[in-house]
Amino acid sequence: MITQMFGIGRTHFVDLLRMSNETKNEISGILLAGGKARRMGGVNKGAQLLGGRTLAGLVIERMKPQVKSIFISSNEFAAEFDSYGYPVFKDVRQDYPGPLAGIETILKQDLGGPWYFVSPTDTPFLPRNLAGLLHKTAKEKQALCVFPTHKGKKEPLHCLLHKDVLPSLTSFLDSNKRSVLGFLEHLGALELECEIDEGDFMNLNTLEELELLNKTLEQELSDGSYTQTLEFLRSYIEPVASTAEKTISEALGFVLAEDLHSPIDLPLFNNSAMDGWAFGSEDIKPEGFTLKEVGSSFAGHPYPKKLQSGECVRIMTGGEVPEGADTVVKQEIVKADDKEITFPSEVRADDNVRRKGEEIRSGDVCMTKGTLLHAPEINFLAALGIHKVTVFKKVKVGFFSTGDELQSIDQPLAPGKIYDSNRYCIGAMLREKDFDIIDYGVIKDNPETLKECLLRASQECDAVITSGGVSVGEADFTRKVVLEIGELISWHCLIKPGKPLAVGKIGKAYFFGLPGNPTAAQVTFYAIVSIALALLSGQKDPKLVYALAAAKGKFKKNVGYTDFQRGLLTMEDGRVTVTPAGSQKTGALKSMIKANCFIYLADNQATPADGELIPVVPFWGAC
Repeated sequence: MITQMFGIGRTHFVDLLRMSNETKNEISGILLAGGKARRMGGVNKGAQLLGGRTLAGLVIERMKPQVKSIFISSNEFAAEFDSYGYPVFKDVRQDYPGPLAGIETILKQDLGGPWYFVSPTDTPFLPRNLAGLLHKTAKEKQALCVFPTHKGKKEPLHCLLHKDVLPSLTSFLDSNKRSVLGFLEHLGALELECEIDEGDFMNLNTLEELELLNKTLEQELSDGSYTQTLEFLRSYIEPVASTAEKTISEALGFVLAEDLHSPIDLPLFNNSAMDGWAFGSEDIKPEGFTLKEVGSSFAGHPYPKKLQSGECVRIMTGGEVPEGADTVVKQEIVKADDKEITFPSEVRADDNVRRKGEEIRSGDVCMTKGTLLHAPEINFLAALGIHKVTVFKKVKVGFFSTGDELQSIDQPLAPGKIYDSNRYCIGAMLREKDFDIIDYGVIKDNPETLKECLLRASQECDAVITSGGVSVGEADFTRKVVLEIGELISWHCLIKPGKPLAVGKIGKAYFFGLPGNPTAAQVTFYAIVSIALALLSGQKDPKLVYALAAAKGKFKKNVGYTDFQRGLLTMEDGRVTVTPAGSQKTGALKSMIKANCFIYLADNQATPADGELIPVVPFWGAC
């Protein structure tokens, strides 16, 4: 048997999620869950939890975008897998002779295919593009079977099989052979060397391994730096798909959904940059010279003739430079005696003329997809005569607060209660960004009520924002409920204030769980969530707007954290300085009112010295 090797390069996370419908429709998935899990004590391996999700659910979540249908091979625990909503098949052979028997059983049903992508239920980090890569290789090399390798290690249980291997598979099993790798080698299967992340093919065989991974995973998710969090968001979030056509009068605050091409040259014709006289540069003399004024060219009223040598025209800003002229001299430096215009010696050719098409040529891209349309962009589009544009529809954001301690602001405070301020703040921050919003009110610390509200919001909105309940206290239910009904990718970011930040998805909606502390909620919204929502809106490269200011006053830096301290920007003797704006305690609200910027101190930034230039983010300067 000759086994051939073919290599592939690393694929970016975003691209992993993109598979053509044509490819996907040729592939069905087989989830292998028929083993006895002896090393796990005989428990249903697929039902074990990792990060609050079942192993089988995690594999299915990664397999689903890669295939048109999924079939589950299970024996002793077949009834438990019925709840996943996919067909479950028990081996047709007696005594459950291993994974090959499960594959054979499903191939015999002839329900999908012609290709079948196989994965065991104990590999929760299944590569998200593996089926497509194996399929591409199989088609190019005309192979009936391909399986991956990683750093020389064979991964036969993640193979791609064509339905035509069934006779060979049945014959192999009839000869009392059970080895998956042995069968693939018997077929002469291709090996595909995959350059992927460490651990993508990790399989879990014992409860001790699972427990350790749960602890490790939580720690890793807890240690995300601010920069890492933003990098993750840029790969995780996909823009809304819906678009609409808007007139430019309606398009303010929307994001372009396509590249725009200029219909005209800009400027449309050679025109004057100032008031003065226009003439041909061949008339320039080093000692100065005099020309005859033969007419005028004002905006909207061009001089109709070609200028001859010795002639000039009176011209106003924006007036068309006539044929035969290429230079304009401003009126302040010339002497006019009736129609005799005398020019000084310092005149230079081609001065003060804005050339046709020097800013943009007809047909060139004038504005790219993902551009957020502010007033200057609207002005530019109008100057080009672009009346309508295709934009992404506004993102719809639902939000609510959680906690039994919250009380309506129009009621007297009862003992142990606090006013529900965060919800008003979140609503205000969303309105400042001009999102479509739905306020779901206050949700009490009740898992079922919280679940109901999250499910409703995820169906009605593109994003859901909550406040509170994302820490690890006994009454912090949000994280637990989101893990039950969706996915939670991260729940901590190493910033101050605002470490307890949850990011994930519920159905089609992205989920953001802000801290319950009012100041921390504001910081995490402006520093992280506003950028995430801008990405969701289709904006190309949203980021905070930074400036540099000289440190003044006493600073305190949290080592290992990115600090967003409240600061006061001032101008002193022509120099911009920044001082801490009152208390930097997480619970301090008054300092947010006094401040006009965030002082950005990176995780590796030491306490700034007096006069040191440090980054600041002026308020209202994000995205």
